[in-house]
Amino acid sequence: MIFVLAPFAEKKGFLNENELPQQEEVIKYILLCLPVVISYIVLASIYIRKITFLRSLNYPFYIANIYIGLCLSIIVMGGAILWVMIPTIIIPLLALPVSFFTGLIKDIKYLNKPDM
Repeated sequence: MIFVLAPFAEKKGFLNENELPQQEEVIKYILLCLPVVISYIVLASIYIRKITFLRSLNYPFYIANIYIGLCLSIIVMGGAILWVMIPTIIIPLLALPVSFFTGLIKDIKYLNKPDM
């Protein structure tokens, strides 16, 4: 997403605070971005439940990817929306350590589980 959407957004003026992007470019961006973000969230949610070990690394990575994907999706409203996204950084900054420790607890339980 970063290699496709970010250059497209920069070239078409989505990150410019002075003007709104053109309507036909907004439609192209939505068609590029939203299916990718939605499919990633669905597939990652399904497959992250199947992970049995190293959850402490995968859970924070999943949260960071969702936050970046949602931020790239909301850029469709123009560059001024970037100022609205700055206060929302608190949510993933709090969720990353929580998800790391949740995954760490599950990893420890997996390691201590007696083999059947």
